Amino acid sequence: EAAKLARAEVDYGLNAKGDLELVIAIVALDAGLISAEIFSALVVMSLVTSIISPVVFKRLATRHIRRVAQPA
Repeated sequence: EAAKLARAEVDYGLNAKGDLELVIAIVALDAGLISAEIFSALVVMSLVTSIISPVVFKRLATRHIRRVAQPA
């Protein structure tokens, strides 16, 4: 359980990096590799994950800190 929680913390902590997704989406759009609709979906996905990830990460970190602080 503790290892799962630690993995989830790392996953959500790294997920908030939407800037790279946006750069790749812009390059793909400019190169004609994706349509404007796909580009729009990628922008929305990037924004949503960038907003939600820190909230989830904070909750997971708080749970982890509480578990670590509890006496065995």
